[in-house]
Amino acid sequence: MKTAKVILSFFAALLLSTNPAFGQDQSLKSLISLVGSPNKVHGRLYANSEMQITQGSDDVVYGVRDKGCVPQPPSLGVALSLSGFTQPVRGVAEIYDAGTGFLLGHGCGGEAAARAIGIKITKDFAGKVEIPYFERKITITVLPSKEEALKAMVSYSGSPNSQNVGEVPAGGEISLTQGQRGVIYGVRAQGCVATPPSFEEALRGIKNLPKGLGKIYDAGVGFRLSGSCGQNVGVRAIGIELDKDFTGKVEIPFFGDRVRLTVLPLASAVSVAGELSLPPDLKMETPAPTVPANCTRFFKQAGWGKGLWGGIIPNQLMVEKIADDCTATVVYVWGDAPTIKIKGDFARVQARIINNSMSFTLNADNPKVTVVYDINESGNELAGKWRSESPTQMMSSNVKLTPRASLR
Repeated sequence: MKTAKVILSFFAALLLSTNPAFGQDQSLKSLISLVGSPNKVHGRLYANSEMQITQGSDDVVYGVRDKGCVPQPPSLGVALSLSGFTQPVRGVAEIYDAGTGFLLGHGCGGEAAARAIGIKITKDFAGKVEIPYFERKITITVLPSKEEALKAMVSYSGSPNSQNVGEVPAGGEISLTQGQRGVIYGVRAQGCVATPPSFEEALRGIKNLPKGLGKIYDAGVGFRLSGSCGQNVGVRAIGIELDKDFTGKVEIPFFGDRVRLTVLPLASAVSVAGELSLPPDLKMETPAPTVPANCTRFFKQAGWGKGLWGGIIPNQLMVEKIADDCTATVVYVWGDAPTIKIKGDFARVQARIINNSMSFTLNADNPKVTVVYDINESGNELAGKWRSESPTQMMSSNVKLTPRASLR
């Protein structure tokens, strides 16, 4: 049982100092040996006006000496009566005999034997409770337990998420849209290993989330480059489900890293009901029979559309041509997003298809941006994500595209 180290105020000491001196030369050892209590022996006991205890735990609140400067501490009942605390804190806490110790009694001229008063907080209570202590009160703040705090912060999916999300950010700048879900950080296990930690282990690095931001969830597993390891390591992907009403900028600490998250307002998203500007020389070529089937699934005669990057930037993808080796010529199209000062345009680039993923690079000079689109089993939806290799910015926004009804 742990002891609370809190300060005994001068006024509380005066309330204990009404009797003759108890011999300053008496040592702590001889004092404790005279107590004769079967309960736990503490050292010096303290009391102050405020203290903190975790939900469901117990601690020593204060010590009470008997009337007179005597070497024997009072019983629990006498101690509670002397201090003015005689009623249980129903539904909040239980008072118990925490053993013995000593107080600095100014009226005794030294140390006086005392009864340690303990309090055990119920597992369901969190908040503030006041305990009478002579002519004043001790305010105890009951903090949520780690488990309860995580329940309030975390959205549990019921079982570990084994989905592989690929490369995961390790801090830095991330932008998401109001009410969106997205991966914001990857937590590695201790040591430079490929095996990611469990979700519960990963949560140890999260202190607190800003009030009203949203809930943390298990987004699966992936990898990231660890600076201290000098190599890629397996990580647990930490996702956040943003509250629909939250917008602004926040900083979230993860172990020694920090995620600087910008939450953009959904109201600023540009409607994609209309068509985006396509290049005048656009030419959609149906793939030859010699092109592997997994690659031809990416071709739609009218292309892919109706997407919003992070709920903000309109997006279309036109796969013009797919070669036998699954390389492709694509036109990547984006629309205006005035809120973040983006002007719509398009870029014709070379892409590579591997299994169910298509990837290509934009702004190859600096910073390089990699775009990846994954196609679902039915072949009727693309899930896109992009990341910047700039050391100061990481965008984790996602997009979903569906086949367009017509080319023009």
